[in-house]
Amino acid sequence: MSQNKAFSTPFILAVLCIYFSYFLHGISVITLAQNMSSLAEKFSTDNAGIAYLISGIGLGRLISILFFGVISDKFGRRAVILMAVIMYLLFFFGIPACPNLTLAYGLAVCVGIANSALDTGGYPALMECFPKASGSAGHTG
Repeated sequence: MSQNKAFSTPFILAVLCIYFSYFLHGISVITLAQNMSSLAEKFSTDNAGIAYLISGIGLGRLISILFFGVISDKFGRRAVILMAVIMYLLFFFGIPACPNLTLAYGLAVCVGIANSALDTGGYPALMECFPKASGSAGHTG
């Protein structure tokens, strides 16, 4: 039997949830990119306006990545990862109901912030779960 902590039930659940969160992030980016024309019609803009919307993800990540390491250390990785998942859910349910491009941009920034939170909480948690393979455990892409 392996001495790896990741094979105990709580760790398996945690690892699956972290990887599922990365899957959610990929879906959020793909959803925006593949629906540019329908989103442009919904928000009465063109593809450049939707590219602006997608850039909100990068902006959210850029402004928050510096802070989430400290937040993750102070409040715990679990809290930060759960916050990220809540922000992803806010995006997934909010974008279809969004009345305008400005609010949609705010949700895109939230997804970028969620990605930062997931990175600063998820990578260290995965490395703790797989101490002998920490390099490949944290590699998601």
